[in-house]
Amino acid sequence: MLNKTIALMLGAAIILVSMPGCSMFRSSHQEVAVMASPCDAAIMINGQIYQNPVKVNVPRDEMLTVQVMKPGYYTYTRAVGYSLNVTGVLDTVGIFAMFVFPGLGLFHAGSRSLDQTVFSVQLQEAK
Repeated sequence: MLNKTIALMLGAAIILVSMPGCSMFRSSHQEVAVMASPCDAAIMINGQIYQNPVKVNVPRDEMLTVQVMKPGYYTYTRAVGYSLNVTGVLDTVGIFAMFVFPGLGLFHAGSRSLDQTVFSVQLQEAK
């Protein structure tokens, strides 16, 4: 009986240690899509210039800067932050429900998401 109890406790400990948190299984990058009018406007995402429209993968746990520009038009600039996502919340709950190991996911970028990932921009003509 004692061997069975020890085996069950050992098995439970192995399962807990092998559960590092759901966030560690999510990608550390997130897709951002930007569409702009006029169609020949240039798009800059975190300092990189792209042609319109663009879809690009960026780190989900870093600030994002989106600019859309064209001569003769006012430049559009948007700074986007990030926050804890559902997976990160589940890891947080897991800390209290199943000890500390799910909390390791909170140190991974997968626990956060950008606050905005789709941009549809209509530039205004400068007068």
